[in-house]
Formats: sequence, structure tokens, C-alpha cells
Amino acid sequence: MNSFWLYLIHQALFGGIAAAGFGVLFNCPPAMLVECFASGAVALTVRTSTQSAGLSLPEAAFFAALTVAVIERVLQNYQSKRGSILAVVGCIPMVPGSLAA
Repeated sequence: MNSFWLYLIHQALFGGIAAAGFGVLFNCPPAMLVECFASGAVALTVRTSTQSAGLSLPEAAFFAALTVAVIERVLQNYQSKRGSILAVVGCIPMVPGSLAA
């Protein structure tokens, strides 16, 4: 397996864990934590993929947040749970931290 794919899986896994953790922090129902995990995994996967394609960090974060927001709005018709909490918990793990320095 290529090292890029391992890095992408790593980013998706830990982005999902971070998003699920923020879901717990925001008092999401336990059944919704899987959706929070998926939201964070998608966000970090898109950000990592677009950065490796040559975009800068702000551009990559924009496209990742846009992707998560569009997915959340499409799925909002099919879920009866809270509104845009999935977009929020999916985007929080993208805060760059040490990457911004």
C-alpha cells in the first residue's frame, strides 16, 4: 500500500475520532456519534487530498468545509436530528494547530 494512502487513512481515522469527541462535548445523542465520526473523517480526507494536489492550507480547508456542509445539507432531509451540528463537529478538527505556524 502506498504511503499516501496510509497517511490518508490515518488522517480520516483520527479526524473522525476528534469529531466524535467534539460530538460528545456538544452533547450529541449517542446514535449520532457515528455520523459525527464520518463528518470528521470526510473533512480531513478532503483537506489532505486537496493539499496533496497542490492547494494551500486555507484553500484545502475551504473545500473540505464546503464538502462537509453540502453533505450535511443533503442529508438534512433524511435525518430528524439536530440541524448543522454535523458540519460543525466535522470542521473543528481541521483547525490547523501546528500546521499554521
